[in-house]
Amino acid sequence: MLRTLMQIYVKGSVEAVDIYQKAFNEEILGLYADDNGGYLHSELNAYGQIIAVSELTDNLVIGNTMQFCFHFGEGGEEHVKKA
Repeated sequence: MLRTLMQIYVKGSVEAVDIYQKAFNEEILGLYADDNGGYLHSELNAYGQIIAVSELTDNLVIGNTMQFCFHFGEGGEEHVKKA
């Protein structure tokens, strides 16, 4: 497995990304803005693992939303098929 990804939904995603980047000296891998001034999706490299931060929207049910990703990379299709 190349990496894991943890997804965080917050109000104030732009500020959160800035804080996380400074706190952990993270490399920003991608920033994708939404139409409201937040991030639809962002990715930071935290010691080889990915922290993804997105703006919390009204359509997410707090306590019932969990998202994670296992990235196997090129040639990792067999792992996904087995799962």
